[in-house]
Amino acid sequence: MFLLFPRRAGRANYFLIVLAVITVALVAATAIVVVTNTPFPSLLDTSQWTWLGINLLGGLLLLTLRTRSPETRRAVQPIAIGAAIGIAPLLLLNALPFLLTGQMIVPAGFSAISLVGIPLGFTYAILRHRLFGLDALVRRVLLRLLDVVTFGAIFEIVWLGLGLLNVADNLSGIAAIVASALAGPRVSEVLRDRIDRWLYPPLFEARTRAPAAAAGADARTIAASLTRRIREIVPIRWIALVARSATPRDIAAGEPVPGRLLALDGDGPVERLRGEWVADRFSLTGWPEPPLGVPITGGQGTVGILLVGPRLNDAPLSSLDLEPITILAARAAASLEAALLREQAEEEQQFRERLSAVARELAAAGSVDQVLQVAASAAHNLLGADITFVWTRPAGGPWKLAAERGAPALLTDEARARCRPAWLDREDAGILASRLLISRERLVADETLGPLSRMTFRLGDITSALAVITVVRFGADRPFGAEDERRAGEIIEHAGGAFERAHAFAQAAEAETLRQINEMREEFLAIVSHDLQNPLTVIRGFAELLEMHLGSTGDRFVTSAIASIFQAVASCQRLIDDLLTSARLEQGHLSLHREPVDLAALLRRLVEGYRVLPEGNRVHADAAETVMVYADTARLEQMIGNLVTNALRYAPTGPVILRARRLSDREACIEVQDYGGGIPPAEQEKIWNRFYRAKSGEGRSRRGAGVGLSIVKTLAELHGGRAEVESTIGRGSVFRIILPALETPAEHPTGPAELSRPAHPTAV
Repeated sequence: MFLLFPRRAGRANYFLIVLAVITVALVAATAIVVVTNTPFPSLLDTSQWTWLGINLLGGLLLLTLRTRSPETRRAVQPIAIGAAIGIAPLLLLNALPFLLTGQMIVPAGFSAISLVGIPLGFTYAILRHRLFGLDALVRRVLLRLLDVVTFGAIFEIVWLGLGLLNVADNLSGIAAIVASALAGPRVSEVLRDRIDRWLYPPLFEARTRAPAAAAGADARTIAASLTRRIREIVPIRWIALVARSATPRDIAAGEPVPGRLLALDGDGPVERLRGEWVADRFSLTGWPEPPLGVPITGGQGTVGILLVGPRLNDAPLSSLDLEPITILAARAAASLEAALLREQAEEEQQFRERLSAVARELAAAGSVDQVLQVAASAAHNLLGADITFVWTRPAGGPWKLAAERGAPALLTDEARARCRPAWLDREDAGILASRLLISRERLVADETLGPLSRMTFRLGDITSALAVITVVRFGADRPFGAEDERRAGEIIEHAGGAFERAHAFAQAAEAETLRQINEMREEFLAIVSHDLQNPLTVIRGFAELLEMHLGSTGDRFVTSAIASIFQAVASCQRLIDDLLTSARLEQGHLSLHREPVDLAALLRRLVEGYRVLPEGNRVHADAAETVMVYADTARLEQMIGNLVTNALRYAPTGPVILRARRLSDREACIEVQDYGGGIPPAEQEKIWNRFYRAKSGEGRSRRGAGVGLSIVKTLAELHGGRAEVESTIGRGSVFRIILPALETPAEHPTGPAELSRPAHPTAV
């Protein structure tokens, strides 16, 4: 019997257990008396019977009067009344007369019929006040008994009525069976409603009352109305409705979908009502003993679940408590499903409208930066992200942060770096080229930021400009799903096309700008190089006249001034020659007049010419061996002059050594060695670029146009050779012009040779 009681059974319930046991014993004893026709006094002594009845009545009355709780008092009253009705006839008609006169007023069997009042009182108390947890069982037994009695009564009434009308017994029986089969269910239904209305009003109200929510209401209104109605008719502490707001795409993906809390009525733990839907099953996290769940099933499957808390008296819920909840849930399923579908359709419509607005903004964006800003805002807002980052990278360049949305300023630099995908630092071209949506990480456990969800997709082409957008959600209750991936794909389609168009326009504008710059530069070089020739010729002519008339006076100042004029004219002439050479190389109009050249003799002659220049005495030739090449002598002098000029400029002290030697049977080289500060390894490749000027030594100005070494490299390549540099910081540099070697002068004819435009003019 103790298994039938709630966990927290009070003293009144334990007293009722004892009373129930005694009642069963009395009913059994009375049944034996009636069946065996045993005299009542011989079965139980009269005095004992009297004292037993008095004690039972007194105990029930005392329990009823001393009970402070009105609910418990109302529960005990029908049992006390039933016990009084059942015991009083036995006492008044049997026990007391027998004690006084030795005679009983009525036989014990007739007076024992009153004992039926005791189980009736218990039945009423169980059904009305949910005693012992037997209400559902007693109700089912009572309803089955009601069905049997109803069918039997209809059968007897029809059969006896037709019998009185002299209808044959066979026809009367058939008619009675048909009448009971047709009218029995309807009569039973009416009687069932009357019994439920009298004994269990919650169930009657759940079946008969109209839905609380109006047609067309939203999902939250329907959920709030449903939970409130359930708590009105079922005495429970709290009830919550968690909807499954997954889309068909999320369901098809088979991924867990977070539940959506629509309503909570009562004092339920809101922070603990979090869980995930997997197909049609909902699981709560962090509950050792999860509450009872009642699913709400619509036409397309389970649309939600009712999480039901305990009763107000902390008693467990019985099936009779769950039946009205199940009925109300079934009646609200269609409207709730329609509301959820309507909300999904409205949300999709809003997404479409906002996506159209984003598409218009992207179409109006004129630059790549504007496109990235609009794309970042669209991804952040339409995908419901907490933080959004945009990284961009030009072709072959490093990644840099181009835009961000949300509240990244609240994050530390380390936290912001942890939001960046790890593969971004590896520059995995396979990942970048595989698809637009690169990755979707549902839940990432980060020790600093906690659980987060991250989705990354790219814009552009890995062969040109490239951008990567990462959207991040914090917390474990809002991971990115398949529907978010679908929406991200649509955003990518619009943003990717706009990004490629803006990048193409930027490239076209840049190409046009470069073309105009090249035209202006070529025009400038041509004008400067030609227009400077006449003034320099005049200056040189007057300098020669001054030298002829004043050079023999012996005045050092005059001699030094004339030498300075010649030096300045030579420098300007060399610069003009470099500019002219660069312009001709750019236009492809440079001609080489090749002839056999002895490099050793050429170097010795050039060294002698450098003697007259300032610091020319530092230039020395180490060229004893005859080395023959087939080259343009003027261009060789230009290349060597550029290397010597650079050596004197960047090596303020120490000798500058010129060497000519054979490297092999097919190659010869000219070396220009200085003992300056050297060239850093990072700049050794850049110094050959046109207009690039290496960093000067400490305290020295950066002079020159930056075309000398570029011309050296280009002219060496046009001769079929190459230019190299070998440099050590603090020990100086060695520049080499490597040319094809010539065995004898007769191997090649002399004469000019036209050369086409270089294959890579940008390297000149």
